[in-house]
Amino acid sequence: MDSGELGKINLVRYHKSHSGSVKGWLPAHFYNREQCGGGAMIDHGAHGMYLIHWILGMPVTANSALTVATTSEEALAKNSDRVEDNSVTVMSFESGAIAINESAFVTKYSPMFFEIYGEDGYVCMDKESVRKCSERTAGTLVELELEEEQPAPILQFLTGRKLEGCGIEDAKALTRMMEMAYAEN
Repeated sequence: MDSGELGKINLVRYHKSHSGSVKGWLPAHFYNREQCGGGAMIDHGAHGMYLIHWILGMPVTANSALTVATTSEEALAKNSDRVEDNSVTVMSFESGAIAINESAFVTKYSPMFFEIYGEDGYVCMDKESVRKCSERTAGTLVELELEEEQPAPILQFLTGRKLEGCGIEDAKALTRMMEMAYAEN
């Protein structure tokens, strides 16, 4: 993206889910609105939110579908407060771009993926690889070499070694985006 190879970014999409609700292995506090503030969106969706913010900035609008999709009696008993276990937030940005952040506790074997689409190409990442397609690749999808892995955010916090995107302003932006995602829901 920094090279301009993708052109103007029009769409960013993030998806992460697991089967914690349908298989009953999430602890009860994950469903406690007072303790956690929400369900799948505030848990998995946080990762999508900060990635989307890094790329597109702060959204102008955010609209969410937050549902309780679980039918498991065990999970429903834990979720007496009915926090969402299936969620999608769609955001719009001043640039005209759209971002989609999907998160759930109700799907088994669902891949984690992150996609960035621009006028001149796209990059897609899943659990296994990062690939791109653009003019530079002659319209062919090619796998990218990844840079050296950075320290985990908790290690950055403990050692005082903060990388770009891991500061207090980023935390405030994430909080604001979550507030937007949960507004009127």
